Amino acid sequence: MAVDFTLTHPERVHSLAMLAAPWPRYHWSADMIAYDEAETAALDAGDLDAAVRINLDMWLRGPSRSWDDVADGLSDQLRGPLRTSLVNQALVGQHSQGPATGDLAAVSVPTLVGVGKLDVVDFQDIARRYATEIPGTTLVEFATAAHLIAMDAPTELSAVLGPFLAR
Repeated sequence: MAVDFTLTHPERVHSLAMLAAPWPRYHWSADMIAYDEAETAALDAGDLDAAVRINLDMWLRGPSRSWDDVADGLSDQLRGPLRTSLVNQALVGQHSQGPATGDLAAVSVPTLVGVGKLDVVDFQDIARRYATEIPGTTLVEFATAAHLIAMDAPTELSAVLGPFLAR
């Protein structure tokens, strides 16, 4: 959405920061497909608790670390908002504007793309693609973060975003 807005209204955008952003029509890995199937099965069965666990496992813990490596309290902090998101997932899908379709080479504002080094490989690949496609992009890899960079590495993110936004 942010990319589409930037392409449609470049005069209204000072800079663009994308953290673990999706790629339109990306060809997902077997691990991502398995995650999606597990989440869908849990939701179809009405097992919201299982769907929450599946999402916490994928997005907070990630594929590269154990729960012992995740900061204390983060899963408890995210459980409620994640539950709300899952309950409303179908509604969001009905009102989604769809994937970005513009020419990324036309993005002319300073752009930062962030990705967690502990995120699924799909999002690491996507981040590199954005950094390649958008001219002058700064790619930042957060060594201690999985998918939820702001939760995993808030201090590191602030240290990067502050100077970037002050340009």
